[in-house]
Formats: sequence, C-alpha cells, structure tokens
Amino acid sequence: MSSSTPKAPVIAAIASVAGMALSGYLSYLNYFTATCTRSWVTCAVNGKKILLLGVPTCVYGFFMFALSLALVGAAWQTKSKKVVDILLGVATVGVLFSASLIVYEGFWLKAFSYGFPACVYGFVFYVIIWGSAFNWRKKFTPVIPAAPATPTL
Repeated sequence: MSSSTPKAPVIAAIASVAGMALSGYLSYLNYFTATCTRSWVTCAVNGKKILLLGVPTCVYGFFMFALSLALVGAAWQTKSKKVVDILLGVATVGVLFSASLIVYEGFWLKAFSYGFPACVYGFVFYVIIWGSAFNWRKKFTPVIPAAPATPTL
C-alpha cells in the first residue's frame, strides 16, 4: 500500500458516518414518533412506514452503514486487501438495496409526490463508499516474495 495517507478510507468513513446519522435519525422517527412524513426527507407513503420483514428499511441501512464504518476501521488498522474486498461487497449490497428501494418507493408507491425519499440519500452514500473502496483496493500492490538464497559451496 502507498506510504502516504490515502483519501479513500477517509471518504468512505465520512460517507458511512453520514449514512448512519441519516438512517439513525429516520429509525428514531419510525420508532419514537408516528412516522417520518413530517421530516425533510420521507420514508413513508400515506403515513405508512416502509417495512421489510416487519422492520423499517432505515434500520437495515443503519446497520449496513455501521458495518461499513467498522470495515473501514479494520482495513485501516490491518492494511488488509481482504477487508477492503469485504467492504466493497457490503457497499455493493448497499447500492443494490437502496436502488431497489428507490424503484419500489419512488416508482411503485409514488413516494416522490410526498417528498424526497431517504433511500436516494442512502444510495448516494453507498455509491461514495463503493467508489472509495474500489479506489482503495487499487492501492494495494501484490507482494512478491524474494527468491530464496542459493547456497554457495
């Protein structure tokens, strides 16, 4: 890995924290208020929460962003390409998850008429994490072991 501090982990960490803040805020609204339709973003349609297996979708987002942040920290500490690959996988799942919610909420449920769906912000954060992880992954150079010394007689 390059000796200078790469920007990719910092950007991925910031996007992860921003995603946790957004999804945590929306989770709070879903669990401790009636719904999040009176927020600056929407995560409900006609006052009904968007649920997946009985849990608001923002809760899944919160835990995926938290996992992303933990993986950024682990990859930073261990300098492991394998951990960055796992981060890339989690970010890919996040991009697909939020993109499917955009299609479902925005086009199927017509949520755009109620405000800007929160899943759009989640999608942007996951794309930033994915791009950062992809860029960070390219910084790793393969380690070629040195040839064993030949004995001299």
